[in-house]
This record gives sequence, structure tokens and C-alpha cells, in this order.
Amino acid sequence: TGGCDNVKSLLMDFVEFLPQEKRFYGVIDRDLKTDQEIETERNKACYDGRLFIFLERYTLENYFIRLDVLKMFIHGQSVQHKKLIPLVDDDAKLTEIINDIISCLARIAAANLTIRWFDKTKSFVYETIGCTAIEIENDVLRKLSHFPTDSVKNEFQSFKNFTMQSYPDNVQKFASAKTYFACQFNRRVKADYGVELQINNHKQELARILKALPLPADFNVLLELILQ
Repeated sequence: TGGCDNVKSLLMDFVEFLPQEKRFYGVIDRDLKTDQEIETERNKACYDGRLFIFLERYTLENYFIRLDVLKMFIHGQSVQHKKLIPLVDDDAKLTEIINDIISCLARIAAANLTIRWFDKTKSFVYETIGCTAIEIENDVLRKLSHFPTDSVKNEFQSFKNFTMQSYPDNVQKFASAKTYFACQFNRRVKADYGVELQINNHKQELARILKALPLPADFNVLLELILQ
């Protein structure tokens, strides 16, 4: 529908104007919300208990960042992209790629949390940003140049410590696979195997793979809500 705000606005209209026997729900990503913000939002009376916010992952695409899902995806893509064949059965290499990117996402998540902490009007770090710590920190400092540098650096370090807690769960909660992971994964596959994969163009295939595997806990909660 064009974003979380549109979903919530429509849901409020449904609650107000549609009969109770009508079945309708709002489902949105958690984005950069804290767990407490999610709980507060879901419990607002205007949604009548019909708003579902994914709790475990930043966006729906984050559920695709799994070795089993990506392994099956790469296997399917290797039919068209023969250069990917060496990666098909190399779990160690695919795990290395995933772990490298998640480590990068931890810094990106910390950067965006820092930006939001100081100034909610500022945009987050750009999706094609490199994974070097200095590049990410410099972008944060540039966006928050109107604040004391030491304060920004200290908060950035604090958020880095936070995102590394319960690793990698906190990273999955606070860094977007739709933007940052997709960009880094495409870049890595191109650099290592010479393939322009563009993973965001294959969401239907990734969803089909995920559906065939044991569903994440969030999906079971959503199904329970819908089947009430």
C-alpha cells in the first residue's frame, strides 16, 4: 500500500467504519523500532488488536538471511549462472559471505540508531555504503556535524556494543536486508563470482523456499492472529 503509515491509516479506517464480522489486519515491518515501541504501537485502541508488527526482523526480507534459504536459492540460480556452481555445495564459503555481511550490518545498524538518537530528521547511511568502519563512522559524523563529535562517537560505540549483543539477532532487528544486505550480497557475489545477481529481484523465489522450511516464530504468531 506504499508504506507502514498507509497500512496503519487504512487499518484505523477499517476499525472505525467496517462491521466487526469483517476480517481485516494490518501487517508491517518493525523497521528501526525498539521492542517497547512495537508493543506500545500494537496495543493502541485505534487498531483493535489487528495490527501485526514483525518482532524478530527489521523487514520481511531479513527472514531470507539464512544459510539454508540462501543455499537453496544459489542452487536454483546456478542453472542460469554457471559461475555460481562452485558456491552451490560450499557451505563454508556461503557462511563466510553471510557472516561478513552481518558483521557489516552490525555497524550499519549502530550508525542508523545513532542518527535516529540525535536527529530523527536526518536520513540513514546510504545503502551502497562500504563495510569499512571508518567509512560508516565518517558518514554518521557528517550527517550529525551539528552535534559534538565526541558525543556522537560515544553514542555510536554504545550502539555498536548493543547490536553485537545477542549476535546476530540484534543485527537482524536493526539493519535492513531489503537495502543493506541486498546491496552487500550483490556486491560480494559479483566480486567473487562475476555474477550480477540482484537478489531483490527474486523475492518470490526466496519466499517459496522459506515457505518450504520450518517457519520462523513470527510467522506462527501472525497465523494465530489471522486464524482467531
